[in-house]
Amino acid sequence: MLAILAALAVSPMAPPEEALARQLRRAIWYDLSSNARIGNGNELAARWYNAGSDRREAPLLRIQDLVCRTGSARLRCRFGLFREGGPATYYGRAAPDRLECRVTFRRSRIDGSWSIPRLPPGPRGGHSRITIRCSPAS
Repeated sequence: MLAILAALAVSPMAPPEEALARQLRRAIWYDLSSNARIGNGNELAARWYNAGSDRREAPLLRIQDLVCRTGSARLRCRFGLFREGGPATYYGRAAPDRLECRVTFRRSRIDGSWSIPRLPPGPRGGHSRITIRCSPAS
């Protein structure tokens, strides 16, 4: 039994089937647009999301290279975020055009759908906080 658990713990990440990938991307966009946009949970993702919005044409935002380690109740995933137009600033702070992100999705016991869990509001109150973690792409 321990050998099976050890093998599962180090299973390689791979792109999910397209139907699942669509559901995961939808959950990522939901978290980015609803809370990261206002800085709750990942300030770097907020800057990435908002940078360039003052341009004549807002830059296109993309999720790239989504890969996951499968599980029955959780999916641990990595993905890239890309904003067209190159690095930019948001409120005077640098915002890279590429981020590397990771997140754990949880499956609903009710309908089997996948979503990203949220944290309660921080010590200063406000909205729930996202659990997507991003860093500048290397």
